[in-house]
Amino acid sequence: MDAWTIETRRIVRARRLVLTLACALALTGARSAAALATGMPQPAGDSSAPSAKTSIEQAPEALEGLRERWRGAMETLNVPGLAVAVVGPDGILYRETLGVRNVEEDLPVDGDTMFYIASITKTYVATAIAKLAEDGKLDLDATVQSILPRFDLPDGAADEVTVRDLLCHRHGINSSPIVRLDAYTGEITEDRYWRWMSEADVAGEVSYTNVHFTLAGRVIEAVTGETWRDHLAKHWFEPMGMARTTGYADPMYADANVAFPYLPQGDGWVRSGHKTDRTMHAAGGLGTSIDDAARWIRLQLANGAPGGRRLLAPETVAEIRKTQSTYAQPADSIGVRRGFGLGWMKGTYRGRTYFEHGGGYRGASSTFSFLPEEGIGVAVLVNASSSTMGEIVATDVYDRLLGLEPDDRLARYEAWARETRQAEPAGGGFGGSRSRGRGASFDWSGTFENDDWGTVRFAQVDGEPRAWLGDLTGVVAPGARGRFEVVDGTGAALVTGRVAETDDSGAIRAVTIEFNSRYRARYERRSEE
Repeated sequence: MDAWTIETRRIVRARRLVLTLACALALTGARSAAALATGMPQPAGDSSAPSAKTSIEQAPEALEGLRERWRGAMETLNVPGLAVAVVGPDGILYRETLGVRNVEEDLPVDGDTMFYIASITKTYVATAIAKLAEDGKLDLDATVQSILPRFDLPDGAADEVTVRDLLCHRHGINSSPIVRLDAYTGEITEDRYWRWMSEADVAGEVSYTNVHFTLAGRVIEAVTGETWRDHLAKHWFEPMGMARTTGYADPMYADANVAFPYLPQGDGWVRSGHKTDRTMHAAGGLGTSIDDAARWIRLQLANGAPGGRRLLAPETVAEIRKTQSTYAQPADSIGVRRGFGLGWMKGTYRGRTYFEHGGGYRGASSTFSFLPEEGIGVAVLVNASSSTMGEIVATDVYDRLLGLEPDDRLARYEAWARETRQAEPAGGGFGGSRSRGRGASFDWSGTFENDDWGTVRFAQVDGEPRAWLGDLTGVVAPGARGRFEVVDGTGAALVTGRVAETDDSGAIRAVTIEFNSRYRARYERRSEE
């Protein structure tokens, strides 16, 4: 019998979990954990406070050995930095930080390191709207059109869409142009947003999309007069002591303690382009630290009253957790996803009700989950495109704390990673990679415009042509017959295109960008050039 199985069988059953973990914390005398539990900062000069990295000796006995296990997983899965918090109703039960937030300067991850959490933002937006409903400022069953008059969909499909529908992805409203303009280039405008919304695809069934929540962010602004991120900061982050959570990317990435996003390159990493203020949208526009992430999960585990301070009515918490919509087919993740509450994905983890949300972007991945009946949750933050790491960590924790025979996902993912690590470059962004050739030489300079998509700018930087599609940037890799790709630091294509027109001198007059098989856009050289 291996050490893993021996340790697992020693764990107390779920209904004794909270008492066991509370005793473990009491024995450590860790004042920092108590401070985190109350959501209050530690007193200055508290010499008894432990370092940012919680030592394994201070963790519950059930989780011993995970530090070494996760460190090995990070090496195999090519993850530079990791932060983990195991949360109970009274605060952080266990915290681990491993690796680096900044590869170039070898700076470690700690409890205050801010990570981009992408789509987990949806849980914050949904909670804020649920609170507005609790306060009588909106009705979850009001139509979106009654709040946002410009909202329109093909064939009159917008007429019956409610705010509640947005928060549980009921109608499957999607628009590739809106997603690209919001999340990648940052060149969304209200006119462009509503113009593309009027042509959006409507699945007519439960389907997860960003568009539901970019609409929800606009609902918050229409109801409160505050942008979604300013509303969250004022009414949630400040009251909850979440000073390391923000919807503004520019100050976050200027902070001394931020996890930069990385893509794998050989045995190392290359820094990915990161988010900007313009690309931080209500469906995926927050950064947070592991300690603040724990506070957010604790809000749910404490039934809306962390530390005894009532932030959500019990009825509102129940509404957030209620099954609001269901998938036609369940989906596998940490557990089995069966549908949505408000903002959170809902399903079962080995027979137990669980809630989850993940977030991913180029060079960033995060996973939040909780089991309300067992009173435990897990937050995982990673500065790499590795959603598997969050799945491995969460299942490790839940299986050990619940006394279950382990479902060792690490072994499966390690085998997969060894086979595919060098097989293909890191992907993401807009396009798929194509073979490159030595095409005609062009003067890669100038700014090109399209009314619906924004701008493309070319310029020479350190002797190589670079391109900017709004805030998305990469190197121009010319191909045959005027074709080109814009590639990231790993050589993966962000977008493909071709030179559409030149003048008599050979200067480029227009380019065509191909976002996918459906969307191509012609950009004309700016007239003043």
